[in-house]
Amino acid sequence: MKIGTRESRLALIQTEMFISRLGGNHELVKIKSAGDMDRENPLRDIGGQGLFVNEINKNVLKGNIDCAVHSGKDLPSSIDENLEIVSVFDWTNYHDVILLNENSVESGEKKIGTSSPRRENQIKKYMPDCRALNLRGNIDTRLKRLDSGDFDGIILSEAAVKRMYPMREYGILPENVFVPAPCQGIIAVVARKDSPHIQQIKGTEEPMARKRWDMERCVSRIFDMGCSVPNGIFYNPENEMLYIDINGEDQTFTTQKRIRSMEDGETLAMQIKEILN
Repeated sequence: MKIGTRESRLALIQTEMFISRLGGNHELVKIKSAGDMDRENPLRDIGGQGLFVNEINKNVLKGNIDCAVHSGKDLPSSIDENLEIVSVFDWTNYHDVILLNENSVESGEKKIGTSSPRRENQIKKYMPDCRALNLRGNIDTRLKRLDSGDFDGIILSEAAVKRMYPMREYGILPENVFVPAPCQGIIAVVARKDSPHIQQIKGTEEPMARKRWDMERCVSRIFDMGCSVPNGIFYNPENEMLYIDINGEDQTFTTQKRIRSMEDGETLAMQIKEILN
């Protein structure tokens, strides 16, 4: 099987995680995404939604690769009708985390680096003594800039840090305050609907990851969200709590509620959308 992924170290690690679950010998194909070509400008200024996945999914459609491995939060709320998100797994490392520069001065406004409009908005709301600054680049680049003193702290996904730097210390930001991006931390595998490998790929899925995935994607579609939208949605399939943090240009709405079905999740999202409209 030919398995496509981005060239970043995190993407390669996640692809190896998939291959380990899959078993057997497979060919790994590295593909450069639009998001990787521009590492300076904010994501919302260069297109946002689909930047890290579109080129790779095109190769699945063309048959150049059999499937593609993505970070779940990078997938747009809808994909080509000939493609299927066949497997999702590893759902528990969903938090945002903050990593600090140990040499940072104690007083004054703190500079916090992030490339996420959602995190930038949440920093403004919940960290009044901090200023969000744009920080693009891969995880290695971001950590180097933190350690060199460009920032007092940076915010990353827990999954990225644990998968790449399991010994690195960080502080967890609670999901009821820093509500994560939809499907953050989940690894997703995309293939053509007519692929002969569908059943083999399905064998790598985790049922709890699918429950979280379906709920968050369902709610996201109602708000027409992509990775560049400054909103957070997180569903914990273990305690059935749904967290929603919606931010418009001049309004914000944050809530949490126990949700036991997709229909209840849709209803709550529609109620919030009506309030904001």
